[in-house]
Amino acid sequence: ELRYHGDAKLFVPVERLDLIQKYTGGSKPPLDRLGGTTWEKAKTKVKAVAGADWIINLLGFGTLTPLAGWASTGEPLTVWGWFLVWGFGALFSFLYPLTQLYQFDEDQRRGDRTFALRLGKRLSLGVSIACVTVAFGLFVAGARAAGWTGADVGRWGALVVAYLAWLALLLPWYRQAREWAPARHQRGMYLALVAWAVTDAAVLFGWAWPRG
Repeated sequence: ELRYHGDAKLFVPVERLDLIQKYTGGSKPPLDRLGGTTWEKAKTKVKAVAGADWIINLLGFGTLTPLAGWASTGEPLTVWGWFLVWGFGALFSFLYPLTQLYQFDEDQRRGDRTFALRLGKRLSLGVSIACVTVAFGLFVAGARAAGWTGADVGRWGALVVAYLAWLALLLPWYRQAREWAPARHQRGMYLALVAWAVTDAAVLFGWAWPRG
């Protein structure tokens, strides 16, 4: 539930909560009137440039969120820690377009210019496959920087399982992107969240589980 000027409320679906973050400015921000001039300007400013939505999510959620989590520990960021931060940035950069595919028709009716809409369904999924490969490449670089060796079979295996989980979802989705109905794309998005959870578990096991 988002509150606007004049006690207006905007209810956001659970699957779109990734688009909301807490205001952390020093002063109390002015509230826009829902549907008013300043509200429309703020909404249009981001969606007028295709790709702005993707960059905001890549940096704001994908990169700064794990960076803030690490900072809260008070520990200095290690080399392998930077690889993880960049890896999750790449991971979120391909997850975000997946959340937009089932909304193509609605976005077109509203005149929105999201990154996924500009690319189209099939190319968006192609970018997603490329980004997930980059993400896991960064995880592998982080593992090497952390001193993983051939003896860490379980840790390497966890990363491989997570990567294969993404490919098992994305490759069929890519091949059938044009034929799938919005409901099927939405189901794919939910399955992507499951693959994300598998990735989180693999990273936790790989770096947080005691060695030796």
